[in-house]
Amino acid sequence: MALSAWVVAYDIHDNRTRCRCLRALRGHAEGYQKSVFEMQEKRDEMLVWLDTLACELDIQDSLFAARTLPYQHAWQLGTGFCSPSGDLLVIS
Repeated sequence: MALSAWVVAYDIHDNRTRCRCLRALRGHAEGYQKSVFEMQEKRDEMLVWLDTLACELDIQDSLFAARTLPYQHAWQLGTGFCSPSGDLLVIS
């Protein structure tokens, strides 16, 4: 199975849980905002990542992952950081 680009975002209320999630993602993904990351993963490996992160979440927390489509034109709104490949929509 080929690698895919994924956008992962979270909204976690507990500081300790948020810091653990942030450290895990920073070590494995490119961060564009404090809670938005881009990862290159195979689908099965991404599901393992999400399951690992979701184990610590509370009912009021959110974890979102979306696979981005390859070879699509990306638009950048605002003056925020643009991904190195230019293949990601970055909202700042």
